[in-house]
Amino acid sequence: MFKLISAGTIFIVIRMILIVLGTFSQANKSSKTEAKSAGIIFIGPIPFGWASDKQTFYTLLAIIVIVALIYLFFWRRM
Repeated sequence: MFKLISAGTIFIVIRMILIVLGTFSQANKSSKTEAKSAGIIFIGPIPFGWASDKQTFYTLLAIIVIVALIYLFFWRRM
């Protein structure tokens, strides 16, 4: 159980770091901004995802695969 809590904490910290880096990388760009959205919902081990464009979808798909592999890795160890 402790390993699962540790993995969750690591994911939260990584997510916060990515948000901060994304904010700073967008600060230097031009004033024209374009909003893109995407989301993932896990129902058990099955992921569902949606995105507003192809590039965001492929990025989301890569994240889904990585999270699913990490989930399977920890699930096998329990």
